[in-house]
Amino acid sequence: MKKIIYIFILSCFILPLLAKDYKVTGIAEFNSTVKLLQPGDKIILAKGAWKDARLVFFGEGSKDNPITLTVEEYGTTTMEGGSTLQMYGNYLVVDGLIFVNGYAPEKEVIEFRKGTSRTANNSVLRNCVIDRYNKADRTSIDSWVNLWGRNNEVVNCYFGGKTNHGVTLIVWPNGEGHNKNFHRIH
Repeated sequence: MKKIIYIFILSCFILPLLAKDYKVTGIAEFNSTVKLLQPGDKIILAKGAWKDARLVFFGEGSKDNPITLTVEEYGTTTMEGGSTLQMYGNYLVVDGLIFVNGYAPEKEVIEFRKGTSRTANNSVLRNCVIDRYNKADRTSIDSWVNLWGRNNEVVNCYFGGKTNHGVTLIVWPNGEGHNKNFHRIH
């Protein structure tokens, strides 16, 4: 029993002290850094326009120590051109991304999965913006936010100015692992 108590104390008090912040300035640096992330770590996108950045954010955070993707300063980091985000794993937080001046080259701007088998669970998208991020051809179909997995949350986000076909935000309930998903959108 003492061993369990010591492990609990270690995980609650010492592990957060070991968490690291990684500031990255480009997609190559992001791609190499994301592989290193541990519970409690943050990957911080530098100020400026991130053009054609196809981010794949993944990791295994914990309830008390999620892994966070955020920006150096709110409002000064933009995802432009053909930028997109895919996220998968557990206890991930995406905070402060702004998608403007472009469109998703495929169909999704933000997707809570990569491929068909790797989904995000217990993860949060917050304080994010997708503003007039439209394909030139209004009949082209895309969807801006695709929720897969379970127990994910979209909070305090703005999605506006969508002019082409397709949904703005969709919850995919089909398939094992996605039904009874308990997502929260507020």
